[in-house]
Amino acid sequence: MARTACGSLGNRLNLDIGEPSKWFSAWSIGDGQAYAVIAVDPSGAKLGEDVKEPAYRFSRAGYSWLAATITLGNDEWVPYGLAAIGLLSLVGILIVAISMRKRLGPKVWFLVLNPAIYLGFAGDTSEPLGALMLALALGSGSLLAAVALGVTRPSYLVGLFSRWRLLGAGIVATALLAGYSLWRFGTEDLIPDAGRVGSPFVAHIQNSSVAGWLLLGLAVATLVVGIRRRDWAWVLTGVFVLSFGPDVTADPINAWRAAGMLPVLWAFGPGYETLRDAKVVEVPAMEASAWEPKPRTIRTAMGANILAALFPKSHTQFDEMSPSADHPRIDHRSHPRRRSPIATPTPTEARAKLT
Repeated sequence: MARTACGSLGNRLNLDIGEPSKWFSAWSIGDGQAYAVIAVDPSGAKLGEDVKEPAYRFSRAGYSWLAATITLGNDEWVPYGLAAIGLLSLVGILIVAISMRKRLGPKVWFLVLNPAIYLGFAGDTSEPLGALMLALALGSGSLLAAVALGVTRPSYLVGLFSRWRLLGAGIVATALLAGYSLWRFGTEDLIPDAGRVGSPFVAHIQNSSVAGWLLLGLAVATLVVGIRRRDWAWVLTGVFVLSFGPDVTADPINAWRAAGMLPVLWAFGPGYETLRDAKVVEVPAMEASAWEPKPRTIRTAMGANILAALFPKSHTQFDEMSPSADHPRIDHRSHPRRRSPIATPTPTEARAKLT
């Protein structure tokens, strides 16, 4: 946002969005201010012209709309509302990590160690809310979270690829909001300039830095793991981050904000939806001795998926036990224990025959 626009808007809105501003960190000048302006004018009818790239900004206005809702239309409260949403999003991410630590293991802390959420909180931008919605969509399969992600941080939807139900909901929400932006502002600024996307690796190498090299390494690792585990969300996310253009990689802080979906994917691991949907199936073991056998529980679906991911050629022996159309799930609570077709007599039966 231009300096003159910031100054005029500050006077017109009684809102501190100038340069410098106590509300927006240096790297968020333009981004954080645009969210504040949209929160003051949610429809874009009056102030949209003062926002840089208005069609693009309004295509992700969910964060601003939420701020407008909780501030009850009071312009002076907007900076407080944006900060409150960011803080509550951080708390929400921490709660998600704690609630899922037993299921996901130590890697769940990637959610909390995500640099994008802290950079977004400091700059009053949408990354904390977007990362929270992505985590909720992956962790619970919530369509509402996917829709919220689509109107808040659409680029993070790449993390839902191959989760078609969630991805479809997010894309529909994004398309509806983009349609409104086209109607209100036209096509000129809906798609950002070409400097934000480029050939893989090129912009990362041109604008090298320690933070940039760390992001590059994480993106390459995501791509490699995605190919190895055949998870297209990981593959496309890695390619997307590697294809950041010079306008993004020129500032590593902005690059990490744009790549905020990477740590979320690492927290859940490749193929997580398959593991989440798999249920515990109790399969009675074959009786192989003359003594009373003890039933054992085999986590067939989850175990087979984990072995398939780690050792693609060594899990075939579990295929017959995996739930399918030919081998339906067994509910041990409603089905009696089945004996082997060639049943070995129990000790009591053996003694009876001897006598």
